[in-house]
Amino acid sequence: MGVPEPEKRIALHFPPTAPTGRIYDAVTALRLPFFVRSTEELVCTLTLHSYPSSLPERPGRLVLLPGGLPDQVGRLTAAILPLERVRKVVIVCTYRGWPVPWHSDLDLEDYHYLLQWEAESWGRLLNAILERGCESLEVQASNNEASYFTSFYSSPFSWLYSTTATRVRSALGHLKLLKQDDPDSMASVLGKYGRYRYKPRLSNCETSPLFQFEPVNRKPVALSLISEGARKNTKLRHLTMGSTTSHIVNHPSLLHPPLVQWTYSALLASSIQSLSIANLNIWYLLFDASLYLLAQSTAQNLQKLELGVVSARGNLENLTRWLNSFQNLTTLTIHQLMVPRLQDVDETKHACPTLPRLLELSVPDLWFKHTFYTHGHSHHFPKLERLTVVLRPHYEGSMSSTEDTLWGELDGLLVPKSTLPFPITLKVYTPVLSLQWLRRCQQAMGDWGGRIASLVIVVDKGLMSEYGGWIKSTYVAEAFQNWVKGLVNLRSVHIVTEQEELGFMTEALVGWVKQTVGERLDQFIVDGVAKK
Repeated sequence: MGVPEPEKRIALHFPPTAPTGRIYDAVTALRLPFFVRSTEELVCTLTLHSYPSSLPERPGRLVLLPGGLPDQVGRLTAAILPLERVRKVVIVCTYRGWPVPWHSDLDLEDYHYLLQWEAESWGRLLNAILERGCESLEVQASNNEASYFTSFYSSPFSWLYSTTATRVRSALGHLKLLKQDDPDSMASVLGKYGRYRYKPRLSNCETSPLFQFEPVNRKPVALSLISEGARKNTKLRHLTMGSTTSHIVNHPSLLHPPLVQWTYSALLASSIQSLSIANLNIWYLLFDASLYLLAQSTAQNLQKLELGVVSARGNLENLTRWLNSFQNLTTLTIHQLMVPRLQDVDETKHACPTLPRLLELSVPDLWFKHTFYTHGHSHHFPKLERLTVVLRPHYEGSMSSTEDTLWGELDGLLVPKSTLPFPITLKVYTPVLSLQWLRRCQQAMGDWGGRIASLVIVVDKGLMSEYGGWIKSTYVAEAFQNWVKGLVNLRSVHIVTEQEELGFMTEALVGWVKQTVGERLDQFIVDGVAKK
């Protein structure tokens, strides 16, 4: 533990617990000095691992527990209890050990008891945090394995997650969901309150162990109960689930219902103004009831919404409809949007969300093309002051196979429906300097390229260790310089290098920018250092 100034910041690290089944040990009580009663920021690192153990309600049956999460959460709760006040809590989960087979070693009964156990542990922790007047709460993962515990997965095909949404629905009252009479809709599945006979008919899902069961009369995993003290003392205004800027992949085939329930409980108990979710999945044509419930519990007070990876499988209309729920938003950020099927992307049927109070918008190029670019801004975003378009490599992510075809079809297809009264920031992620990359930059903005006032280039190889070799040629240099010259209103350039081994690319970019537009730039910053 590091406590140089405990009234400002306390850092706790919880190593893996011994496989004894204890929720906390005596050392935990000594982690905070006795004189510490309040702190501005509490940062807790939970090291998760796997070990054979018996579940509390199934004595004598050994299973492979994923991460020992209830033990660590219990220890953290015990450490927080002596505090009287904490303004910000950051929980970082890291994982070490063997990969956890989520479905092969755990049968459904074991998995259900395990989730119930973890839900109770998370519930006690949430009450302890809210009772101490926490204003900002973050849960993050430091590696891919730990991200399984912080993934906010939204799917109508999982009975475990469906029971979560059912309990939230009960807490909010009987909300009228869309398409109640549709037997294949999420609303009908939820309406059974624990009796799930739904089986997906998608060929790509039938081989997954997650979809090879149809539980009936399953007792739902109980929603974490908020204590009276938590409801009375809660001051929570900012909630972050996962890191939206890291390269950690939240695998959509893995889910963690207790933490999802925990998120819902926090939203229901507090007036959240800022919400950040690293991974959000919207499956096919269903207007997912869980997302509807999420909107209902936060729509009135939410002002800032940040989404990391949004998988909108089917079409973008569901995402648009969901965003329309947040009429008080002033800031909307979507880092990455994945649409896997070319035939599902039809710009004629995707309406643009109408957010009358929105001041700042940051969206991927694909969403920009199909909404903002085609429908204009004057009616949908009348108060918009700042627009950022994020351009990522077409091959990054698991749903990338159609991007080349997609951009080929869109080339020259769309024209802007309105002019902009404000400048645009273009943020591009590039793992390789190539003609293909430059072509994509031109396609992303079309005729609005002249409105770009700020250019941010992130030199980052992303998830790819290598891709076609590094391309450096006079053709690339000439194409880049011609493209930058076309940005007639460009006044600011920022270059950020994510990996040291890509420094040679940064050097090339710096030279080309100086030769082309260096004299007319008001600001030129490279890795935090201003260039003349």
